[in-house]
Amino acid sequence: MAVNTKVYEIILENERVADQILQNKQLIVEYDMKRQGNREALRELRKSEEKNVWMTVGSILIEMERDKAIDALLEEQKNIDKEIDNLRDEQLLMIKKHKDLEMDIMPSGFGLKPLNKTEMSALKNNLNL
Repeated sequence: MAVNTKVYEIILENERVADQILQNKQLIVEYDMKRQGNREALRELRKSEEKNVWMTVGSILIEMERDKAIDALLEEQKNIDKEIDNLRDEQLLMIKKHKDLEMDIMPSGFGLKPLNKTEMSALKNNLNL
């Protein structure tokens, strides 16, 4: 009977982790859609020559200066990017945990991260590219 309980607990934990992975994936998609909407809004605001623009904040419509609206959208973009990065890092940990619970080996090469600008410029300088 104790073995059945242990197996049941492992299956439950495996399902919890898998559910969290799916929730994080959906959150990443939602944040990405919001980020794309912000990009479109920024592009239109930069094209606009009006001094004041209308901007939706939550369910409220606010009139503000164009420059302040652009700054607010850029700040929101930074926050969304940070949140997406955090979710992706958490996602990787959850996938590793899920693989451990399934007693499966994590494929190599999925923990790679792209080089940032400073690392890329240092690499170009050292390799004379």
